[in-house]
Amino acid sequence: MNDMNPTIEYLKMVQNIISRLGHNSFKIRTGAVVLFVVGLISSEFFSNMIVLIIALIFLIIIWYLDSYYLYLERLFRNLYDKIVDNIDRYSKSDNDFKLFNMHLKEFKDRTNSLIKVMISLTEILFYLPLIIFLSITLSIYYIGLVFFI
Repeated sequence: MNDMNPTIEYLKMVQNIISRLGHNSFKIRTGAVVLFVVGLISSEFFSNMIVLIIALIFLIIIWYLDSYYLYLERLFRNLYDKIVDNIDRYSKSDNDFKLFNMHLKEFKDRTNSLIKVMISLTEILFYLPLIIFLSITLSIYYIGLVFFI
């Protein structure tokens, strides 16, 4: 049982990283909604199309960042699965497996690319409506400027 303690600590450490990545992703999505609302309100208040363009650009950047956190979370989940699958080998101190190794390069082939994560269903269902709504608002604002100037 004493030999398993380092392996269990390793699993806890990877679980903690996965948890933090998920929490950061949630905070980013909260920030995206706040940015969306502030962009709409401030564009109406300042009557300026630039605010909508800036909000749209930042929303796309936030989408990328959220996808990156989701991508890293998937890589660490693969690492966690590898540890669980090979827990006997870790406990025997086999030289093939190094405890507390955080190299994720070997999992990049097994995990979807960052672009595929960006266009995954959960990401598309969250960010695409926000971007479409901002784009439509921007288009309506631009058409209003063209016709009323």
